[in-house]
Amino acid sequence: MDGNELRNYLESQLDMDNQVNVEKVDRYIQLVEVFRELRKAIDEHGYIVKTENASQTFLKPNPALSELNKVSNSINALEKSFKLDQPENDKPKKRDLLNG
Repeated sequence: MDGNELRNYLESQLDMDNQVNVEKVDRYIQLVEVFRELRKAIDEHGYIVKTENASQTFLKPNPALSELNKVSNSINALEKSFKLDQPENDKPKKRDLLNG
């Protein structure tokens, strides 16, 4: 699901006359875009990255992993705040929302 489809879905489910919902949808869309970019960076550079510091070279976890976790938690919190009252069968799967 791309950003426009996701936005359209959320706007169809929420009261968009409420400015709080407008802000939540905007923030949610931005977070999903950041999530996707972080996934691309992790896919490109891997889970472990080589770091060179002066004469030292060492491996460490990709810093994007930590950021991905933070963004994921923010996305989950916003999803809960939407309180969508739709039957489970009609809701898009989280993987569909994030893998647009």
